[in-house]
Amino acid sequence: MSEMLSNDFVFEKESISRKFTVVKIIWTEKFKFSFKIKEHGDRTANLRLTKQAVWKCKSETYTAPSLSNHDPQYITRIYRKQYINNREYFYGNCGKGQLTTVGVEQHRSLGTDLREAYIVQNKFLPEKLDASLISILSTDIHRTIKSAESLQLGLYPPEAATGNEIKSVIDLGTSDMKSSLLLIDWGRCPMLAEIYKGVKSSKIAIEHEESKLPLIEKVNKAFGVDDLMGLTLGLISDTLWCREMHDLGLPEGIDQATLSELREEMNWEYNLLYGNETFYTLASSLLVNQVVSNIDRALDNKIDTKFFHFSGHDSTVAPFMMAIRAWKKVTYPQYAANVRIETWVDGEDAFIRVLYNGEELLTDGCADVYCDYETWKKIVTMYDIDNWEKDCQV
Repeated sequence: MSEMLSNDFVFEKESISRKFTVVKIIWTEKFKFSFKIKEHGDRTANLRLTKQAVWKCKSETYTAPSLSNHDPQYITRIYRKQYINNREYFYGNCGKGQLTTVGVEQHRSLGTDLREAYIVQNKFLPEKLDASLISILSTDIHRTIKSAESLQLGLYPPEAATGNEIKSVIDLGTSDMKSSLLLIDWGRCPMLAEIYKGVKSSKIAIEHEESKLPLIEKVNKAFGVDDLMGLTLGLISDTLWCREMHDLGLPEGIDQATLSELREEMNWEYNLLYGNETFYTLASSLLVNQVVSNIDRALDNKIDTKFFHFSGHDSTVAPFMMAIRAWKKVTYPQYAANVRIETWVDGEDAFIRVLYNGEELLTDGCADVYCDYETWKKIVTMYDIDNWEKDCQV
């Protein structure tokens, strides 16, 4: 489970106070993503692999029909979505890859920490919800949408609403996968698939797989197969980790030591792919460009939005962190991993601070964790975005 946000980024140090005499946050971006970029929180597995475990979900989705975009005060009925027992991919009442109660609480806790930092301590956001100051974008997938909702519930719990809760409506934007900024479809950018094929067939990948033959044989034996079911060790690790985090036990033949080895394989696979400069550049350029554009508009006072909340996936977080030069090596983002990009101003000067799971990171090429904005902007936008469509073709 990923580390929750800490509140240790309040500016109390004397040296910092002298450096930033008129400091206030003017713009911040949160990624589900979690992803956790904010990655979604803990979820059900995407694969069964062995004899099914029984998944039990308590988090629920409610919807309300509306005939217009006007004041929703006339809403008198809501519908609760239910997964019917034993008619789903898994046994139980959970959907495939669904955000679980554990994931909901992860993001609600993140939102609570943000409330303490941005509302209670820094007075960046108002005490009562003002939906016009918040912008949310999520992939159109249950776990990322529910993760975004859960974080907002921590940031603005019911008691912090406007006093008429049913009117507290926040737009939650989504987009088709073919045009998403948070998760680039490989059909839209075929070069990503080509790079993946290349790294999988590379000499280093082949030699690494040969070194892992004992682990591969152990996993094959545990599942009664001889080819890892066509999956990578990392994907198998992800499925088993979901079961472990929800106390559903591990399959016979897989112990904690084996699970740890598989988790290391997940890190290795992520570094092999998302550590490829061409891959992470193409995968994140559109999102990086959007982030920079939002910062520019905020600094020019062209938008009122103060809090941009993007809810994505591990495959959103990893390439983005490499693209903004905050990581030197890729680490698999745990569920509810999150990135914060804060813009601080002092008079005419603007500075960027990047935090990952609450920890300050130094951008490669910056002299300080508070990086001059123009310097930071040049570092993260070295790629010519106008060539993106062309460079994505094989």
